Amino acid sequence: TFALASGSAQLPVGFIVDRFGARYVVIAGSALMAIAYGLMGLAPSYLWLPVLAGFAGIANSVFHPADYAILTHAVDPKRVGRAFGIHTFSGYIGWAMAPPFMATLALHVGWRGAIMAGGALGLLAAIVLFSQRHYLTNDIGAKARTDGQPAAPGGASVLLRPGVLVLFGFFVFSAMNAIGINTFAVTALHNLHGLDLTTANAALTAFLVGAASGVFAGGFVVERTSRYEAVAGVGFSVAAAGVLAIAFMPLPAWAIIAALGLTGTMIGGITPSRDMLVRAMAPKGSAGKVFGFVSTGIEVGSATSPLLFGWLLDQGRPEFVFIASAVMMMGALTAASAATYFARRQSRKTL
Repeated sequence: TFALASGSAQLPVGFIVDRFGARYVVIAGSALMAIAYGLMGLAPSYLWLPVLAGFAGIANSVFHPADYAILTHAVDPKRVGRAFGIHTFSGYIGWAMAPPFMATLALHVGWRGAIMAGGALGLLAAIVLFSQRHYLTNDIGAKARTDGQPAAPGGASVLLRPGVLVLFGFFVFSAMNAIGINTFAVTALHNLHGLDLTTANAALTAFLVGAASGVFAGGFVVERTSRYEAVAGVGFSVAAAGVLAIAFMPLPAWAIIAALGLTGTMIGGITPSRDMLVRAMAPKGSAGKVFGFVSTGIEVGSATSPLLFGWLLDQGRPEFVFIASAVMMMGALTAASAATYFARRQSRKTL
């Protein structure tokens, strides 16, 4: 319910951000999510949980359109790459801290108290955002009207541009790869290389830690080059080599952990370049709807990936999980190269 609500609302929220601004959208989304989760702790029956999860999903839908619209317009263009990287990296930290934090709380105050505490933290975040709201602008006001740039298309036509469509495909392929590895790598490693579950989970942890580190570093790398397709090419090529080595070579455990760690680092390092490509394809005043549209590809990829990777694993060929991962990376690389081409062509037309 959460995923369906979030994926369905992202594009409409993008239009709202471009029309009315991101400031109060992101504050309201943070507050609504906090309240929805907090109320789960008071739910008298299970039926309330999917209802509240739906509200939390709608709230979650604001973050990609609003956050990236704010970063795109409020950060100095010379530093926006590192802003994207740090923004995403902080999200990885939150995802990593949440399970032990919630589990520890649940041991002491029960699941209801734990989830209400999580809601309280979210409400605190919304209050902090409100207190700093003067920084949260996506430039739809006077500055956007007086800088001499042409107005952006007002409707959905901007979403039909070839560059935006291929970026949607990039998000789909990337999500399918990430979800496939996150969900099935442990089982595939156990079946393929005979790793015990502790060692296989250590390899997955290396992948996740590598991804977080790569995102942070990639934000600084992207500021030193505008050749985003080259960053994606190097990253995906090295990452694909890592998973293919796992698929076809009898590697020892330490080498498998190292290979997955390197794969995660390379994939994470591409993320700020991806966001810069979306920024380059978004006309002025359309960042919300463009980020909202392409981010919907994450939901599409997340929904289809388990079906594909699970079916491959059920064929009794665990190496297919890693081969499919490499195929998804090549699909994402092709989309990134096409998006770079369209971004440069659009830039020449503007000039």
